[in-house]
Amino acid sequence: MKLKNSLLLFGGLILIAVFAIIFLENIEPNHPIAEIYVDEDLVREIDLSFDRDEEITISSQHGENILSVKKHSISVKSASCPDKLCISQGEITNSTKPIICLPNKMVIKIRDNKNSDIDMISQ
Repeated sequence: MKLKNSLLLFGGLILIAVFAIIFLENIEPNHPIAEIYVDEDLVREIDLSFDRDEEITISSQHGENILSVKKHSISVKSASCPDKLCISQGEITNSTKPIICLPNKMVIKIRDNKNSDIDMISQ
């Protein structure tokens, strides 16, 4: 009888631990971070989890980009490049696609605190 009670108690504790882990992982806030690269070097990180509406200028020897930063999104507002394709890429809000300005050699990627080494397609 004691063995059966011990096994039930142990099993119950395991179930509680599993549910606690699942629950705590789901309530972890998502903090998207915009990473801005120029010439493949990280030049700035911007936390997109705050409510804001600001412009940030990224200047390099290749040119200048003015970025529009809002809560959970970032976009290129203006650029010194001739084709302006980076402006037409619009706002990005997740890690599925970056904004790329080839003439100015700038890339904007979004990552969040829940990223892992496994990409979204293989999950």
